[in-house]
Amino acid sequence: MRRLQPEEVAALREWLSRQGLRGADYREEFLGRRLLPRMEGAGFDSVRDYLASLRGRPAEQDALLSRFLVHTTEFFRNPEVWEALRAVLPRAGPGGLSVLSAPCSTGEEAFSASVLLERDRLPGRVVAADLSGTALKRLREGRYPARALEKVDRELAARYFKLDGGWAMPVPRVRARVLPVRWDLGRGLPGKGFHVALLRNLFIYLTAAAQARLVAQAGEALVAGGLLVLGRVERLPQRGEAWDVVDGDARIYRWKGGAR
Repeated sequence: MRRLQPEEVAALREWLSRQGLRGADYREEFLGRRLLPRMEGAGFDSVRDYLASLRGRPAEQDALLSRFLVHTTEFFRNPEVWEALRAVLPRAGPGGLSVLSAPCSTGEEAFSASVLLERDRLPGRVVAADLSGTALKRLREGRYPARALEKVDRELAARYFKLDGGWAMPVPRVRARVLPVRWDLGRGLPGKGFHVALLRNLFIYLTAAAQARLVAQAGEALVAGGLLVLGRVERLPQRGEAWDVVDGDARIYRWKGGAR
């Protein structure tokens, strides 16, 4: 696959910004991987011509935009990370734990976090934030192919999910903890006072400047001692003195400050 030229990157970033995304935040390699297969499949060689063609094709425009939203998710992805997180979960007061899953995509991670609270009878809620209305609709429906539970511990699957034909659904008490919110992370995180922020498999798509901004925003959104969880192939950039490493393998970090 060819690389995008600087003028093509600029045109795509400008288009993304007009759609409400921060185009400048994405790595050039990510932009090319997401754009070129769709563009060439539509029969275009020119980025500018392809983007111009979208004005009269709303379905194609939506299809392209969805390629820049992070949809990688599954129930209890990397189980060892969830076990590590369970071992270090903060203990909250009467209000319970506040957990953020972002971008939450279709909700598998958010419901996994809900199960994590439910299995230890911890009060709390999970804010599931994503920019994709289609993904949030799937989350609200709460219906997943039964094969989505194939990698989930059998006891957890039996206790916290209901099977109906070829579908798997979180039980009502797990669903009740999850609050879906349509939100663009380019605006920061959706609120403050979180005890845990799951920002997994997001940093790998972002520029260094965007990563640094998101880390600062995570610190602003977390309570003192709150936890930030990244993806297994990601690391906290420029950790400095504001963060402690809780579990390096699981990419769990503790914020030393507090929500401002």
